[in-house]
Amino acid sequence: MRVLLSDMEAQKRAQVRYALQREPWVTAVEADTPSPAYDDPGGSYEPYPAAVGAIPADESLTARVGAAGADLVVLDWEIAAPLPAGTIESLKASFPHVLVAALSTRPEERANALAAGVDIFVLTSGTPEDIVASLRTSLETQRQ
Repeated sequence: MRVLLSDMEAQKRAQVRYALQREPWVTAVEADTPSPAYDDPGGSYEPYPAAVGAIPADESLTARVGAAGADLVVLDWEIAAPLPAGTIESLKASFPHVLVAALSTRPEERANALAAGVDIFVLTSGTPEDIVASLRTSLETQRQ
């Protein structure tokens, strides 16, 4: 599965990206902003080969998803929201197979995210590994 991390603060993006790259179900991770040293939070691992490159953040979300060839878009809801009306609907009209996940520290945002068309809502109160585990569980539920 190709994952696009979009609208995320650099440190959180780096940590989530690093955790995702260790998952067997993830074939590539892209970020929509430049990622110095492959977003390596500690400089302690080899770059993930398919994670090279960045998607320009000034493009529309639909254009960024198309450029990345993403199957899953992970948004930091606290940065991305409020999205312009129809953003996620437009994305899904262009790429019906793409799932959108919203990360947030605020559980009260769940209803707003789901109403905007988000498929998966994950609370980010845990470690990056916890976040990725929640994503994995939610994806398995989506497939049932």
